[in-house]
Amino acid sequence: MSDESYRLAAWWGSRQITIEQFADDFGAFLNTLPEIDSIFLSWLNYRPSDKPRFPVPMAHEDTICAATKAQSRYDKPKDKIWPEMGFHLSGRHAGSPEYFRRPEFEMSTIVWAGAYGGNNPHCNHVEIQIGTKRISTGQPWRASELIPLMKLVLRIWQPREMSVDCWRYGDLRASVPDAVGAARHAALSPRLQLLNPLQDRTLLPWVGWLTYLPADLAAKVTIPGEIAVERLDDGGIIATLCDEPFTIDNPIHTARARAMEAAIRPVQS
Repeated sequence: MSDESYRLAAWWGSRQITIEQFADDFGAFLNTLPEIDSIFLSWLNYRPSDKPRFPVPMAHEDTICAATKAQSRYDKPKDKIWPEMGFHLSGRHAGSPEYFRRPEFEMSTIVWAGAYGGNNPHCNHVEIQIGTKRISTGQPWRASELIPLMKLVLRIWQPREMSVDCWRYGDLRASVPDAVGAARHAALSPRLQLLNPLQDRTLLPWVGWLTYLPADLAAKVTIPGEIAVERLDDGGIIATLCDEPFTIDNPIHTARARAMEAAIRPVQS
């Protein structure tokens, strides 16, 4: 099995929501996660503390309290609400207490929702760092076990882009020269140019171990036959390179990733 590190990452652009909407969505998300795996039976502060940050499951009054605390605020004046920046919550998951100090099972989640007013397509996001092993099996997570997690994120947060990424594959993703970035880089002093080397722009959406495409993009691509595809009720798809953990050390895995990149290149930007 692979010792790769993975994350589920979902993004969407400007979308204003009320505090009541965020409370309802966050509560539904947190309370449904344990149906996927018992690791989500806790939402903890980050180490070294194991103190619970939220009860699981959450009652409605708890979700309203959490949403109130999650509102973005200015540094100055202190605690003034910054509505355009939305709501931000994060925490660790370790299941029941006997797993709290078992890093191979531990996972963490960041939710940033409700940001609006700009044109950044990634201003809102959900990110789940995936443990190297699953509690229910004692083995690394498989793609088929992560698809229900992707579907939950889709149902609650309705992202535009989503994938389960292999960190080590990041440097191999398709990219193009960044004209805007090049102009900004040229305006820097030589010293700052040296400290901030110019980088190419990664094409979006990018390919992951699992890749979600919304209906409008899915209709324009033909996924290679060796890649498993689940078609969703709304016309979107989830494409899976392999069920076993993806690794760049496996030439079959990387060949499928390259084939998937070629397939979606017409809809990337």
